[in-house]
Amino acid sequence: MIATIDEVCDFARNKLQEARDGGESIPFHLVERYHAKAMIANRHKEGSIEASISIVDDPKFSVLKHGTGQLAWAVVLSVDLRDSSSRAIRHGAENTYLTMHTYLPTMEYLIGRSNGKVIGLRGDGLFAGFGITEVEEGRETFTSEIASKAASDSVRCGRGMVEAIEDVINPLLVTDGIPAGLQIGVGIDSGKVIITRIGLDTANEVTAYGPCVNEACKRANKGYNEVYISSVVNSYYPTSATGKVRFSMISGKGYRVDRYPYDVLSRKHPGNPR
Repeated sequence: MIATIDEVCDFARNKLQEARDGGESIPFHLVERYHAKAMIANRHKEGSIEASISIVDDPKFSVLKHGTGQLAWAVVLSVDLRDSSSRAIRHGAENTYLTMHTYLPTMEYLIGRSNGKVIGLRGDGLFAGFGITEVEEGRETFTSEIASKAASDSVRCGRGMVEAIEDVINPLLVTDGIPAGLQIGVGIDSGKVIITRIGLDTANEVTAYGPCVNEACKRANKGYNEVYISSVVNSYYPTSATGKVRFSMISGKGYRVDRYPYDVLSRKHPGNPR
């Protein structure tokens, strides 16, 4: 269990209220067309849980200068909000603003509770790394134990994200009078990445590039409240009795994590977080 459903519900509810308070002065009626990726800035606050789970807070990577990078190994998870553009058009600026400020911080929260690090925000989604291990002078430095734990943590995180959408975020939005019905796709792959600082002096980020990042994003685009992993991640997954999770091979998508039994958030009342 990475968190209880009550903990996730409390976190999401606080983020929704924070967004309502912060959005009181925003003239939403003046926004003619709105895309979900437009209003996700200024969300990190000093001392908050989400401010401490970003890769940029890792001293090994925060010191990277522009145009430099570090080779590393990681299990990469990507989460994407499905049909977000059409939702934004249908439901308008204010509802999209409140939805994004509830949904994305909650996904980050679950990553932190699953021992992951946020690598980057991408509009209506994000991607994160698990078991991030530097590769030194071309020598593999990650062990089978690291790979197994990273695979397990990432899969539990992805399952927890789906549970949070179904049993926390959607009910919370409905209760607050905000159109719900959110669905996400989660994709997971593993491999080498280049962690680098990119951008300008006044606008830059520490992020990661690599084939597994692209593959994780592609798999995230294939699911609706589903988690898809690559064969590599499947091979790392622990085989002990406590680590087993059912997977189904889906042609063109990879291994789907079976929906049930889902109990990452120790939920008791599906569809009602309280």
